Amino acid sequence: MAWNPRHGTVTLNDGTGGTPLDVDLSNEEGDFSVSGLIQGSRTLEALYDRGTFDQLIETQDVQITGSVSYRIDDWASSTDRPIDAALKIGNFASAVSTHATGDGVMLTIKYVVSRGGNTYTMTLNKCLCTVDQSESFPATAATINFTCYGGATFAKA
Repeated sequence: MAWNPRHGTVTLNDGTGGTPLDVDLSNEEGDFSVSGLIQGSRTLEALYDRGTFDQLIETQDVQITGSVSYRIDDWASSTDRPIDAALKIGNFASAVSTHATGDGVMLTIKYVVSRGGNTYTMTLNKCLCTVDQSESFPATAATINFTCYGGATFAKA
Protein backbone atom coordinates (compact mmCIF):
# COMPACT_ATOMS: atom_id res chain seq x y z
CA MET A 1 0.00 0.00 0.00
CA ALA A 2 1.45 3.34 -1.05
CA TRP A 3 1.55 6.32 1.31
CA ASN A 4 1.69 9.99 0.44
CA PRO A 5 1.48 13.31 2.30
CA ARG A 6 -2.34 13.18 2.34
CA HIS A 7 -2.13 10.30 4.83
CA GLY A 8 0.12 12.00 7.40
CA THR A 9 -0.20 14.47 10.27
CA VAL A 10 2.45 16.17 12.38
CA THR A 11 1.81 17.27 15.98
CA LEU A 12 4.03 19.22 18.38
CA ASN A 13 3.53 18.53 22.13
CA ASP A 14 5.09 20.05 25.24
CA GLY A 15 5.87 18.19 28.47
CA THR A 16 2.92 19.36 30.56
CA GLY A 17 1.73 16.44 32.70
CA GLY A 18 -1.81 15.15 32.16
CA THR A 19 -2.86 17.10 29.08
CA PRO A 20 0.13 18.52 27.21
CA LEU A 21 -0.11 21.62 25.06
CA ASP A 22 -0.25 20.51 21.45
CA VAL A 23 -0.66 21.88 17.96
CA ASP A 24 -1.32 20.05 14.70
CA LEU A 25 0.33 21.30 11.55
CA SER A 26 -2.92 21.21 9.60
CA ASN A 27 -1.74 23.34 6.68
CA GLU A 28 1.55 21.61 6.13
CA GLU A 29 3.09 21.18 2.73
CA GLY A 30 3.53 17.42 3.07
CA ASP A 31 7.31 17.58 3.18
CA PHE A 32 8.04 16.12 6.63
CA SER A 33 11.57 14.78 6.65
CA VAL A 34 13.79 13.17 9.26
CA SER A 35 17.45 12.13 9.17
CA GLY A 36 19.74 10.17 11.44
CA LEU A 37 17.50 7.29 12.46
CA ILE A 38 19.59 4.34 13.58
CA GLN A 39 18.96 1.15 15.49
CA GLY A 40 18.99 1.83 19.22
CA SER A 41 19.24 5.62 18.67
CA ARG A 42 22.96 5.51 19.53
CA THR A 43 26.04 6.20 17.48
CA LEU A 44 28.31 3.26 16.78
CA GLU A 45 32.08 3.34 16.77
CA ALA A 46 34.30 0.72 15.18
CA LEU A 47 36.97 -0.97 17.27
CA TYR A 48 40.02 -2.45 15.57
CA ASP A 49 42.49 -5.06 16.74
CA ARG A 50 45.86 -4.23 15.23
CA GLY A 51 44.24 -2.69 12.15
CA THR A 52 41.60 -5.40 11.64
CA PHE A 53 37.95 -4.64 12.34
CA ASP A 54 36.86 -6.25 15.61
CA GLN A 55 33.44 -4.92 16.59
CA LEU A 56 31.02 -1.99 16.83
CA ILE A 57 30.22 -0.46 20.19
CA GLU A 58 27.49 2.01 21.15
CA THR A 59 28.83 5.34 22.32
CA GLN A 60 26.29 8.16 22.72
CA ASP A 61 22.72 9.11 21.83
CA VAL A 62 22.38 10.09 18.20
CA GLN A 63 20.94 13.46 17.21
CA ILE A 64 17.98 13.08 14.89
CA THR A 65 17.30 16.06 12.65
CA GLY A 66 14.47 17.04 10.37
CA SER A 67 11.99 19.63 9.20
CA VAL A 68 8.40 20.23 8.20
CA SER A 69 6.89 23.18 6.34
CA TYR A 70 3.44 24.69 6.62
CA ARG A 71 1.41 27.63 5.32
CA ILE A 72 0.64 30.57 7.56
CA ASP A 73 -3.05 31.09 6.85
CA ASP A 74 -4.13 33.16 9.84
CA TRP A 75 -1.73 35.50 11.61
CA ALA A 76 -4.47 36.67 13.98
CA SER A 77 -5.36 33.22 15.26
CA SER A 78 -4.71 32.88 18.97
CA THR A 79 -4.60 29.09 18.85
CA ASP A 80 -2.95 26.34 16.84
CA ARG A 81 0.06 28.31 15.65
CA PRO A 82 3.05 25.98 15.22
CA ILE A 83 5.44 28.94 15.43
CA ASP A 84 4.19 29.53 19.01
CA ALA A 85 5.14 26.00 20.00
CA ALA A 86 8.57 26.23 18.39
CA LEU A 87 9.41 29.61 19.96
CA LYS A 88 7.53 29.30 23.29
CA ILE A 89 5.30 32.31 22.66
CA GLY A 90 1.53 32.93 22.53
CA ASN A 91 -0.46 29.92 23.75
CA PHE A 92 2.83 28.09 24.31
CA ALA A 93 4.40 30.79 26.53
CA SER A 94 3.84 28.50 29.53
CA ALA A 95 5.05 25.37 27.73
CA VAL A 96 6.95 22.82 29.80
CA SER A 97 10.04 21.24 28.29
CA THR A 98 9.99 17.50 27.61
CA HIS A 99 13.47 17.42 29.17
CA ALA A 100 13.60 18.40 32.84
CA THR A 101 17.05 20.01 32.97
CA GLY A 102 18.96 22.61 31.00
CA ASP A 103 17.98 25.65 28.98
CA GLY A 104 15.54 25.79 26.11
CA VAL A 105 12.17 24.14 25.70
CA MET A 106 12.16 20.76 24.04
CA LEU A 107 9.04 19.30 22.43
CA THR A 108 7.78 15.90 21.34
CA ILE A 109 7.04 15.60 17.63
CA LYS A 110 4.57 12.95 16.47
CA TYR A 111 4.26 11.91 12.85
CA VAL A 112 1.22 9.72 12.19
CA VAL A 113 0.25 8.14 8.88
CA SER A 114 -3.06 6.34 8.46
CA ARG A 115 -4.55 4.57 5.49
CA GLY A 116 -6.77 1.56 4.96
CA GLY A 117 -7.17 0.89 8.67
CA ASN A 118 -3.40 0.90 9.27
CA THR A 119 -1.82 3.56 11.48
CA TYR A 120 1.89 4.05 12.02
CA THR A 121 3.29 6.52 14.55
CA MET A 122 6.82 7.88 14.82
CA THR A 123 7.48 9.79 18.04
CA LEU A 124 10.58 11.99 18.20
CA ASN A 125 11.62 12.92 21.72
CA LYS A 126 13.30 15.93 23.32
CA CYS A 127 13.30 18.08 20.18
CA LEU A 128 14.64 21.62 20.03
CA CYS A 129 12.96 23.60 17.25
CA THR A 130 13.94 26.60 15.14
CA VAL A 131 11.82 28.38 12.53
CA ASP A 132 12.53 29.68 9.03
CA GLN A 133 9.88 31.83 7.37
CA SER A 134 9.53 33.01 3.81
CA GLU A 135 7.10 35.19 1.96
CA SER A 136 5.83 33.30 -1.05
CA PHE A 137 2.88 32.53 -3.30
CA PRO A 138 0.25 31.24 -2.85
CA ALA A 139 0.79 31.83 0.89
CA THR A 140 3.54 32.78 3.32
CA ALA A 141 5.30 29.65 4.52
CA ALA A 142 7.31 28.63 7.54
CA THR A 143 9.58 25.67 8.16
CA ILE A 144 10.11 24.14 11.56
CA ASN A 145 13.58 22.61 11.78
CA PHE A 146 14.32 20.30 14.66
CA THR A 147 17.10 18.43 16.40
CA CYS A 148 15.94 15.63 18.68
CA TYR A 149 18.15 14.40 21.49
CA GLY A 150 15.89 11.70 23.00
CA GLY A 151 15.67 9.18 20.20
CA ALA A 152 12.62 7.91 18.34
CA THR A 153 9.96 5.32 18.99
CA PHE A 154 7.71 3.60 16.49
CA ALA A 155 4.28 2.02 16.85
CA LYS A 156 1.79 0.29 14.57
CA ALA A 157 -1.92 0.20 15.40
